Amino acid sequence: MADESLLEQAVAGNASAVTQVLRFCKREITAGQKCIREHQHKLATLQKAQQHRFDLLTENFHEMQGLLEQQMTVLGNQHSRLEAQNQHIETLLERSGSQLHTPKNTAPTPPLKSPKKRSSVATQPKKAREVKAKRAKVEMDCTPPDLVDICWDPARCGQLSSIAVGGRQVTTTGNGWNVVVADAVIDAFEVQLVFPKTKATNTIAIGFTAEPEFWREPTPKMQIFDFWKSGWYINVRRGTLCSRYGHDDASFASSFKSGDTLTVVFDRTLKTIRFLRNGSPLGIAYSDIEVSELYPALVSYDRGVGVNFVGHHC
Repeated sequence: MADESLLEQAVAGNASAVTQVLRFCKREITAGQKCIREHQHKLATLQKAQQHRFDLLTENFHEMQGLLEQQMTVLGNQHSRLEAQNQHIETLLERSGSQLHTPKNTAPTPPLKSPKKRSSVATQPKKAREVKAKRAKVEMDCTPPDLVDICWDPARCGQLSSIAVGGRQVTTTGNGWNVVVADAVIDAFEVQLVFPKTKATNTIAIGFTAEPEFWREPTPKMQIFDFWKSGWYINVRRGTLCSRYGHDDASFASSFKSGDTLTVVFDRTLKTIRFLRNGSPLGIAYSDIEVSELYPALVSYDRGVGVNFVGHHC
């Protein structure tokens, strides 16, 4: 601040004193402006940092909201599967109860008598029929299915896979959910499995789908994929069943190995789907299949999975 004597001289009209006082005021104003600019810069930097933190919080909020919605969807699907399984069990119990129930007016079954040394002529045809029926059942399950030409469809091939060898071979090229569908409706097909040489053990599901366009559903960032809703599969990694009937890795057979062959058969008459491993029957996996148009399909996650049609020429 200017001293009092200088101010008194300026007030008295001393031109030199007035000039000095004005210059002093100008320096003070300049210093004040500089201080204000520094504070403005600090406030702008703080505002930018706060905006960045707010943007991060907003992004995290949307991510958490998306995850919660996915979890809600998964829980809803699990509830639906459990409800379907409960209804199926109730149906089985009703059928079992109707078969085991004996009406009051029904005569009791006579006790069985010990067979005589020489079989009667009347009982021989019955035993023969029983043996014949058992043989027919075994032969039906063991009869190799008729295989026709089939190829993987390049137009229904996920972005993480490639098709080669005239359409018979599909190989996954990256990690992530991927679906490949065959090019036609078919009742039976056989594939050879090639597992990745890595330690990855994620899902490799093979079977029939009733929705040939569901190959579009997987996205690169998808962590949970309810592929079982689209058809009837066996997860060869575990030997478990996954289907739209509510099966979610249900126990069925032992795990497959790289190099094994898998045969999938849809019996239109019996409305069943059965599997064979290396030509040996594993039994009926699914029944009451009401859909008539089924496409072979592959669902996988790991890179390096190979599934090749066997005995087909496209």
